[in-house]
Amino acid sequence: MPLRRVRQKVRDVGVLELLKRGIETGAAPRLFAGKLALDTRISYLERAGLARTPDADAFAFGTEESIALEAPPSSPSELERMAGSFSFEQPFVCRLPTARLVGRDALAVRPDGSFLLETSLGRRDRLEQSLLAEPSLLSRALWRQSALGAPSADDRNLETVCSFVDGCLGGYSHWVLTALPRLEGLRRWEERTGERATILVPNDASSWVLESLEFFGYGSDRITAWNGEPTTVEGLVVPSVRSPEQPRSAYAHRFTYDLSYKLTSPAACRWLQSAAREAASSRRSESRSELEPCPAGRGRRVYISRADADRRRVRNRDELLEALATNGFERYTLSSLSFADQVRLFLEADIVVAPHGAGFANLAFASDCTVVELFGSKVKPTYWLLAGALGLEYEHHLCEAAGDDLRVDVRTVTDSIEARL
Repeated sequence: MPLRRVRQKVRDVGVLELLKRGIETGAAPRLFAGKLALDTRISYLERAGLARTPDADAFAFGTEESIALEAPPSSPSELERMAGSFSFEQPFVCRLPTARLVGRDALAVRPDGSFLLETSLGRRDRLEQSLLAEPSLLSRALWRQSALGAPSADDRNLETVCSFVDGCLGGYSHWVLTALPRLEGLRRWEERTGERATILVPNDASSWVLESLEFFGYGSDRITAWNGEPTTVEGLVVPSVRSPEQPRSAYAHRFTYDLSYKLTSPAACRWLQSAAREAASSRRSESRSELEPCPAGRGRRVYISRADADRRRVRNRDELLEALATNGFERYTLSSLSFADQVRLFLEADIVVAPHGAGFANLAFASDCTVVELFGSKVKPTYWLLAGALGLEYEHHLCEAAGDDLRVDVRTVTDSIEARL
């Protein structure tokens, strides 16, 4: 690790925390096993290799993208260090004639035994985590990897499948920003071939997984539950992940961990917005909405409450809500809304104010709004990156930490908001 990075980390987290992380990295057997496995014995196919595979029948669509993000004025280091230029490869979709799915996370294995990184969110650390969670699978991958891709007489058999199991592993934000954009590739493949693929999701998939797939036209007749049994698939459809690939080990690079995988392609989000508007318009007459009509002459002014959460709640919420209400803000708790209503809320939003949380992933559906993010003791760049990629106005406020919650300087926040209205 370069001395410059050490100095920066000392400033960011302090000497004791840095030493603690170093000890964990060097001593934890799981971290060592992950590095050993990925660096020395386990083979996998990265995105570019998959696109070039002769029997994958891949076709590209769209174009490459590049964006440059500047940190807001007076940004904390967590945002400043993510400023810079980012590139997105031209997206593609392919169909492998045969593949095997193994483990709880439905890891895709080619006949030669190599894993497909693209079915682990395009992230090497995600593949590591899946293997480390199942010691028996890790052992087979380490010592008999070539056999993992060979079909077994006991295998479950499926035809023409597109796995979204990996997109369900990281919560709502990962699902919206990583899984749903892949629907574009799947749709393009179906339109080009005239075939229909079955979407694979975990058998305990959250309600918002099923609701969102139905919203975009993939009802229960198009979905199959993954039960963890080894499965041979004849025709595995693989749309590329619309985020920068992360082929490095998170464990081998603990202190210089690359967070660019949190970015979602702006073009993918624009497609998602277009598809969402079309779906919302077609469903408006047939679905019941809990939302009040959008105010005449302007978009919605939205405050997202985390009163139902166990952290990052606003302790002086009532004071903040009273001040926001004078400017026409509506309060919403996203967990009480259907997926369709969440989409509609952000499609119609002019400004969204909220503590940092997964609900901000719905910014993927917002085309022209201002984002005001409230941070407590921890600052994370996820939604600044998303807002920047989409060209949305963004500001953050560093609030007083109150344990795992926060206390807002109401005057400062409302003055800033009023200047934008």
